[in-house]
Formats: sequence, structure tokens, C-alpha cells
Amino acid sequence: MWFKWHRQGTHHLTKFTFDYYEFVLKTEIQNRYKLRKDFLETEIWYLLYNIVRAGNKFELLKKKIGSIHPRNVLINESGQIKIISSISLPGELNNYETLL
Repeated sequence: MWFKWHRQGTHHLTKFTFDYYEFVLKTEIQNRYKLRKDFLETEIWYLLYNIVRAGNKFELLKKKIGSIHPRNVLINESGQIKIISSISLPGELNNYETLL
């Protein structure tokens, strides 16, 4: 979806994409803890492998995403993983704000 807006003689065009990711890793960990349901070893290796792979890709692209926490790791139904910036999360404090 494209969104066009105008401000004081300049035009801006912004592209929005929407992906649906059902699970946030933090919530999944909390739910499993309540149910006393452990992650399988294969699930842990899958998560680790894909998080490290995404981190490597960000590094190759010279993009900084900040800290990786379970709250900014999203997982969809087919197991695809997406890492988002903590800034993208409403109501979340960044590491600096947490220290204050």
C-alpha cells in the first residue's frame, strides 16, 4: 500500500507493507512456562539458527537493529522468523530508557 502526503511544498511517498506474525517469542516463552511445556531441542536450534542468520544479514547490509530480545522476534504460522526494531514496539522502552 502506498501513502502519499504533502507538507509545505514537498511531496512524500511512503510504502507500507503488512505482514501477519502470530507469535511474539516473548509471549510464546511465557505461555509455555505457564503450561510447563518445554521447547523441543529442534525448536531451540531452529530459533537460534534463524536469529543468528538474520543478525548476519543485518551486519552484511550494515544495518543496526540494536539489541535482540524475545519481545522483538516474531514468528508466523509456518515458522518464519522476523526481527523488528524495539522502536517499532509501542510502549516498549529501549535499553537506555530502561537504565534510567
